[in-house]
Amino acid sequence: MPRGLHQAPIIPKLGFAQTSMNRLRTRRQQFAAFRFLATTATPRPAVPQTVIEKVVQKYAVGLPAGKVVRAGDYVMIRPEHVMTHDNTGPVISKFKSVGATKIANPRQLVFTLDHDVQNKSEKNLAKYLRIEQFAREHNVDFYPAGRGIGHQVLIEEGYAFPYTLTVAE
Repeated sequence: MPRGLHQAPIIPKLGFAQTSMNRLRTRRQQFAAFRFLATTATPRPAVPQTVIEKVVQKYAVGLPAGKVVRAGDYVMIRPEHVMTHDNTGPVISKFKSVGATKIANPRQLVFTLDHDVQNKSEKNLAKYLRIEQFAREHNVDFYPAGRGIGHQVLIEEGYAFPYTLTVAE
């Protein structure tokens, strides 16, 4: 070969079919990598939870590991606070009839007397006294007749606030 002339390496020109095969192979590799990542990544809900679903998730008990609460799901909950009112009397009777002697979390309960406050009969006043005595005996927060509407008391006294689950019957 004469001096000064360089022989270029011979690179075969890829035809259309060969180029298409390379693209297809690359796509298969990308898909395989994606499939691997999709199966090994932590599952994430396709649609984010609503605020209500997040609150219920926070207070749900007995959910399977990884369960994401959605609207329409049936769940058991342990609310932050539970308010009862004048009908606490039958609840006390049931409490005693099952042999219970202690409330697991007295800070969870709130008793507000607000439904029959105009009734000054001896029977009603005795019922109110029994409810108050039970509340004091078990260290349950108690708001007597005349204090206000129970649902409003929950807000005024800081039992119900955003992102907590408080139930009132």
